Amino acid sequence: MSFCILDIFETFLIRAIQSISSESECMILSLPLLHLVLNFHSLSPIIYTPLLLEYYIFEAVHKVNGKKEVIQCGMGASRDFLKLLNHEGLPLFNPLHGDGGNDGEHRGDGTGGRREQETWNPTAKQLYNAIMWLIIAWDAKPGTPLFEFRSDIVKYKRFEPFGWKVKRVNSAIQSGGKGRTLTEIIDGFRQNNDVRDDLCQFDLLIGIISNYIDQNGNPIHIQSYF
Repeated sequence: MSFCILDIFETFLIRAIQSISSESECMILSLPLLHLVLNFHSLSPIIYTPLLLEYYIFEAVHKVNGKKEVIQCGMGASRDFLKLLNHEGLPLFNPLHGDGGNDGEHRGDGTGGRREQETWNPTAKQLYNAIMWLIIAWDAKPGTPLFEFRSDIVKYKRFEPFGWKVKRVNSAIQSGGKGRTLTEIIDGFRQNNDVRDDLCQFDLLIGIISNYIDQNGNPIHIQSYF
């Protein structure tokens, strides 16, 4: 099956338009959830030009009933929202080659300035990238386990993740991947997108799964789905 990253997020865009147009005056922004780059295409009979669009996904809470909504914004509105929240912004997850910037090198507030170099444990970084790919591929909703996994990894990004944290993501891929590994899922995006290979390296995660042991130190055979 051939598909674009844009197709995966079409429902996010529809949901954002509905939220902003019908209930924006009743919503309170809570926190930024994701900072991504999408692959949009400008189509005409004369020219076909790829366009990388940087954007944010925010969580908002209804003032009356407490219901949570997802709002997707371009960087113009996102800069204002981040100021209102007094939030420095999230690192950019950009899985595509092009003019959208490199992952984590630019400030999360969209000003174009360079972000201070973040210190990541290499295994934690691979696990973060794996989780982000799954959020994209499965159109995961806020409040679901993948978002919880992501927040946990970001919080402890400087430390080697426990084996069970890697195992739970591996189990998620096994349950939701329909028999495919994460690498095979990502390969589906390559048909219409110029994917960056450095965000698709999971050798450290595979090593943890391949050498997994129980609490007593006994080896456990687990198939890797990374």
